Amino acid sequence: IVGMVLLAIELLVIPGFGVFGIVGILCMMTGLCFALVGSDFSFSVESPAWQEFTSSFILVMFSMLLAVIICALLSARIGKGKGLFSRMALQKVQDAAEGYVAVPADEMSLQVGKEGEAFTILRPAGKVRIDGKIYDAVAEFGFIEAQEKIVVIRSESGCLYVRSLSSKA
Repeated sequence: IVGMVLLAIELLVIPGFGVFGIVGILCMMTGLCFALVGSDFSFSVESPAWQEFTSSFILVMFSMLLAVIICALLSARIGKGKGLFSRMALQKVQDAAEGYVAVPADEMSLQVGKEGEAFTILRPAGKVRIDGKIYDAVAEFGFIEAQEKIVVIRSESGCLYVRSLSSKA
């Protein structure tokens, strides 16, 4: 019971995996070993109960090792398919045509002063199209509707700051 309480504290209260988790696992393993030993246990090394405890400790360790191996084999086998584990890692290719691109800073600074159009609605952030390429952008003032003409004011931190060319801004 102490081991489960320590593990619960580790999982729910304390972030990470540290002393409470390790001590909790050790307490649970010790509890399993004592559960396999009779109630007339003596802490004397020469007693038959101590030998019974040693054999139960070996049994618990072997069982845990076997469980870890089975879990590793199952996760490797299940992970290859289209099951639950395949969703844990990104499988899709991030295509440049869909806007997944990292633009070098020098290319961003070359866009200052250029005109283009809003590719998406900028509220205030969105995407703009300049010379056929799509960039992340932030509207300097207010919102900008899609397909509205824009001009690039400045470039900072991989993002273009734009202003609308229409009379609304």
